[in-house]
Amino acid sequence: MSARDLVESSYSDPQQRARFLAAASPHSGDWLLALPITACGIRLSDEAVRVAVALRLGCSVCVPHSCRCGSLVDSQGLHGLVCKQAPSRIIKHHALNDVVARAIQSAGTLVTKEPVGLTRLDGKRPDGLTLIPWQGGKSFTWDVTVVSTLAASYVSSSARSAGAAADLAASRKEAKYTSLTNSYIFQPIAVESHGAFSASSLSFLTTLGERLTGTSGDLREMSYLFQRLGHCTAFQFGFDTRELCFRALHRLKDIFTFCNFNDMLAMLSRGQ
Repeated sequence: MSARDLVESSYSDPQQRARFLAAASPHSGDWLLALPITACGIRLSDEAVRVAVALRLGCSVCVPHSCRCGSLVDSQGLHGLVCKQAPSRIIKHHALNDVVARAIQSAGTLVTKEPVGLTRLDGKRPDGLTLIPWQGGKSFTWDVTVVSTLAASYVSSSARSAGAAADLAASRKEAKYTSLTNSYIFQPIAVESHGAFSASSLSFLTTLGERLTGTSGDLREMSYLFQRLGHCTAFQFGFDTRELCFRALHRLKDIFTFCNFNDMLAMLSRGQ
């Protein structure tokens, strides 16, 4: 029995097992290898790194409290990854879509975001479209989605197989845009909060990394691509849970008296 099999078999709790499988999945931890370069947009604040690593390991990140949506938040802060009022839902989606769009353009293919007029059935728009054929004479269109690995509706699947939640989300996207497949190549970009990718997303992103290498000649292009994608997910970890901790501190203010409490809140709001 390998060391990995030994560790995996020791987990009986579905959340622990799902977290381990996600952490061991391909490219889920590439963001940890990224150099913190501000000019390249891949520098995480200390708070974002603390929260992202804590969630990856299953450590406590905040004080148990009530979210503004009314749900209870435990010390692991997982509710911040599924709360419909989480402030980073749109930011996270746009950041991931921007990374994909920029990568395709860097590979030599022009793109447009949120194209209109692809279908007259319901007006739904995918996240992007190549303006020239991608393969087989068809343009390529994609749609980004992120799901929580440990959400109640996914945790049982995630505990059986890494990327299972992303695979389910990808299948829903394919059903949603099934009318596009006759004229375009449609690809869902599905990634989980803990870093695992759906099988089809992983295959496409690997191909995209190879095309980037072919364009630039740099063999590290694929690694850079997955680092940038992972950075977006890690930033979401830090942003969402920082907001949860911010509200938790306000709640504790009514119970305890903190020294320099206003200074603490100011530092937290700046991500320090």
